Amino acid sequence: MDPVEDLSCFVRPQPGDDGSVSRVAVDPELCTSNQECIPTTPEAFELGDDGLATPSMGAARVPTEGLVLAARWCPVQAISVWADGGTVIYAGRDE
Repeated sequence: MDPVEDLSCFVRPQPGDDGSVSRVAVDPELCTSNQECIPTTPEAFELGDDGLATPSMGAARVPTEGLVLAARWCPVQAISVWADGGTVIYAGRDE
């Protein structure tokens, strides 16, 4: 099973501007609403009504470096980033 299928409502599959990023996901089981990803890349993440971060509709258009930085800043490693073709660019805790 694709590791993203369990997180389908939190994943925004989109082509990146340069074709490098295709998916960004936030694991809702890991997210603790600390919001560290928001100031790092505010255009990539938004908070839901439950206070959990989710990828914004434009997340895949954010430069790869910014997405990886946000993922690294996440204290619970809830963010994962994939390249086109499914290659993992940055794996969160459970990937």
